[in-house]
Amino acid sequence: MRILITGAAGFVGSHLLRHLRSTYPDADPRGTLLNATHTLSDPQAVGHVINLLNQDDVSALIRQLQPDWIFHLAASANVHKSFENPWATLENNLHAQLNVIQACAQSGLAPRILVVTSGEVYGVEQPVDYPTREDAPMRPANPYAVSKVAQDMLALQYFLSNKLP
Repeated sequence: MRILITGAAGFVGSHLLRHLRSTYPDADPRGTLLNATHTLSDPQAVGHVINLLNQDDVSALIRQLQPDWIFHLAASANVHKSFENPWATLENNLHAQLNVIQACAQSGLAPRILVVTSGEVYGVEQPVDYPTREDAPMRPANPYAVSKVAQDMLALQYFLSNKLP
Protein backbone atom coordinates (compact mmCIF):
# COMPACT_ATOMS: atom_id res chain seq x y z
CA MET A 1 0.00 0.00 0.00
CA ARG A 2 1.38 3.37 -1.04
CA ILE A 3 0.50 6.25 1.28
CA LEU A 4 1.24 9.95 0.94
CA ILE A 5 0.95 12.30 3.91
CA THR A 6 1.17 15.98 3.06
CA GLY A 7 2.46 17.99 5.99
CA ALA A 8 4.03 14.86 7.46
CA ALA A 9 6.45 16.78 9.67
CA GLY A 10 3.64 18.57 11.51
CA PHE A 11 2.06 17.55 14.79
CA VAL A 12 -0.69 15.33 13.36
CA GLY A 13 1.44 14.12 10.45
CA SER A 14 4.23 12.87 12.68
CA HIS A 15 1.79 10.87 14.82
CA LEU A 16 -0.04 9.55 11.78
CA LEU A 17 3.20 8.46 10.15
CA ARG A 18 4.19 6.40 13.20
CA HIS A 19 0.67 4.96 13.50
CA LEU A 20 0.53 3.89 9.85
CA ARG A 21 4.00 2.38 10.04
CA SER A 22 3.03 0.26 13.08
CA THR A 23 -0.47 -0.62 11.84
CA TYR A 24 0.48 -1.44 8.26
CA PRO A 25 4.05 -2.81 8.38
CA ASP A 26 4.04 -3.56 4.63
CA ALA A 27 2.92 -0.04 3.74
CA ASP A 28 5.24 2.54 2.27
CA PRO A 29 4.19 5.82 3.85
CA ARG A 30 5.83 8.87 2.29
CA GLY A 31 5.61 12.42 3.52
CA THR A 32 5.88 15.87 2.05
CA LEU A 33 8.12 18.44 3.68
CA LEU A 34 7.99 22.16 2.97
CA ASN A 35 11.77 22.46 3.19
CA ALA A 36 14.87 20.45 3.98
CA THR A 37 15.05 21.72 7.57
CA HIS A 38 11.94 19.70 8.43
CA THR A 39 12.32 16.03 9.28
CA LEU A 40 9.99 13.08 9.57
CA SER A 41 9.34 11.41 12.93
CA ASP A 42 10.10 8.01 11.42
CA PRO A 43 13.70 7.75 10.21
CA GLN A 44 12.72 4.90 7.86
CA ALA A 45 10.08 6.96 6.09
CA VAL A 46 10.94 8.84 2.92
CA GLY A 47 10.32 12.56 2.83
CA HIS A 48 9.84 14.60 -0.32
CA VAL A 49 10.71 18.30 -0.12
CA ILE A 50 8.08 20.01 -2.22
CA ASN A 51 6.13 23.23 -2.45
CA LEU A 52 2.54 22.06 -2.78
CA LEU A 53 1.71 25.37 -4.47
CA ASN A 54 3.72 24.27 -7.51
CA GLN A 55 1.32 22.26 -9.70
CA ASP A 56 4.03 20.73 -11.88
CA ASP A 57 5.99 19.44 -8.89
CA VAL A 58 2.86 18.06 -7.22
CA SER A 59 1.80 16.33 -10.43
CA ALA A 60 5.25 14.79 -10.84
CA LEU A 61 5.23 13.52 -7.25
CA ILE A 62 1.75 12.00 -7.58
CA ARG A 63 2.73 10.30 -10.86
CA GLN A 64 5.93 8.99 -9.27
CA LEU A 65 4.34 7.69 -6.04
CA GLN A 66 0.93 6.61 -7.39
CA PRO A 67 -0.52 6.64 -3.86
CA ASP A 68 -3.45 4.45 -2.82
CA TRP A 69 -4.21 6.79 0.10
CA ILE A 70 -3.50 10.47 0.59
CA PHE A 71 -3.81 12.16 3.96
CA HIS A 72 -3.82 15.89 3.17
CA LEU A 73 -2.67 17.60 6.36
CA ALA A 74 -0.48 20.40 4.99
CA ALA A 75 -1.88 23.85 5.71
CA SER A 76 -1.23 27.28 7.10
CA ALA A 77 -2.80 26.73 10.51
CA ASN A 78 -2.05 29.87 12.51
CA VAL A 79 -5.34 31.58 13.37
CA HIS A 80 -3.64 34.81 14.48
CA LYS A 81 -1.65 35.07 11.23
CA SER A 82 -4.81 34.37 9.24
CA PHE A 83 -6.20 37.68 10.50
CA GLU A 84 -2.96 39.48 9.58
CA ASN A 85 -2.98 38.14 6.01
CA PRO A 86 -6.25 36.38 5.21
CA TRP A 87 -5.50 35.89 1.53
CA ALA A 88 -2.19 34.14 2.23
CA THR A 89 -4.00 31.60 4.42
CA LEU A 90 -6.83 31.09 1.94
CA GLU A 91 -4.52 30.86 -1.05
CA ASN A 92 -2.10 28.44 0.61
CA ASN A 93 -4.71 26.10 1.99
CA LEU A 94 -6.92 25.98 -1.09
CA HIS A 95 -4.22 26.07 -3.74
CA ALA A 96 -2.18 23.25 -2.18
CA GLN A 97 -5.24 21.03 -1.88
CA LEU A 98 -6.42 21.85 -5.39
CA ASN A 99 -2.99 20.91 -6.75
CA VAL A 100 -3.07 17.54 -4.97
CA ILE A 101 -6.61 16.77 -6.12
CA GLN A 102 -6.02 17.89 -9.71
CA ALA A 103 -2.79 15.90 -9.91
CA CYS A 104 -4.76 12.78 -9.00
CA ALA A 105 -7.58 13.53 -11.43
CA GLN A 106 -5.25 14.39 -14.30
CA SER A 107 -3.10 11.30 -13.78
CA GLY A 108 -6.12 9.01 -13.83
CA LEU A 109 -5.48 7.92 -10.25
CA ALA A 110 -8.27 7.69 -7.72
CA PRO A 111 -6.63 7.31 -4.32
CA ARG A 112 -8.76 7.64 -1.21
CA ILE A 113 -8.08 11.22 -0.09
CA LEU A 114 -8.66 12.37 3.46
CA VAL A 115 -8.76 16.16 3.73
CA VAL A 116 -8.31 17.21 7.32
CA THR A 117 -10.04 20.39 8.36
CA SER A 118 -10.51 21.77 11.88
CA GLY A 119 -12.98 22.23 14.70
CA GLU A 120 -12.53 25.92 13.91
CA VAL A 121 -15.12 25.49 11.13
CA TYR A 122 -17.82 25.34 13.84
CA GLY A 123 -16.85 28.71 15.32
CA VAL A 124 -17.38 29.57 18.95
CA GLU A 125 -19.55 26.83 20.32
CA GLN A 126 -21.70 27.00 23.39
CA PRO A 127 -21.80 24.20 26.00
CA VAL A 128 -25.12 23.09 24.53
CA ASP A 129 -23.24 22.36 21.27
CA TYR A 130 -21.05 19.66 22.85
CA PRO A 131 -20.28 17.09 21.76
CA THR A 132 -20.03 18.48 18.25
CA ARG A 133 -22.20 16.52 15.85
CA GLU A 134 -21.50 15.79 12.19
CA ASP A 135 -24.49 17.91 11.19
CA ALA A 136 -23.46 20.94 13.26
CA PRO A 137 -23.66 24.18 11.25
CA MET A 138 -20.41 25.66 10.04
CA ARG A 139 -19.84 29.09 11.59
CA PRO A 140 -16.25 30.03 10.77
CA ALA A 141 -15.09 32.97 12.88
CA ASN A 142 -11.65 33.56 11.36
CA PRO A 143 -9.97 33.39 7.93
CA TYR A 144 -8.25 30.09 8.80
CA ALA A 145 -11.63 28.52 9.54
CA VAL A 146 -13.03 29.89 6.28
CA SER A 147 -10.14 28.23 4.43
CA LYS A 148 -10.97 24.93 6.10
CA VAL A 149 -14.67 25.19 5.18
CA ALA A 150 -13.60 25.91 1.60
CA GLN A 151 -11.26 22.89 1.64
CA ASP A 152 -14.12 20.70 2.81
CA MET A 153 -16.35 21.96 0.00
CA LEU A 154 -13.56 21.62 -2.58
CA ALA A 155 -13.08 17.97 -1.60
CA LEU A 156 -16.83 17.39 -1.87
CA GLN A 157 -16.96 19.03 -5.29
CA TYR A 158 -14.20 16.78 -6.66
CA PHE A 159 -15.88 13.73 -5.17
CA LEU A 160 -19.17 14.66 -6.84
CA SER A 161 -17.74 15.77 -10.19
CA ASN A 162 -14.77 13.41 -10.59
CA LYS A 163 -15.73 10.53 -8.28
CA LEU A 164 -12.45 10.91 -6.39
CA PRO A 165 -12.91 8.95 -3.17
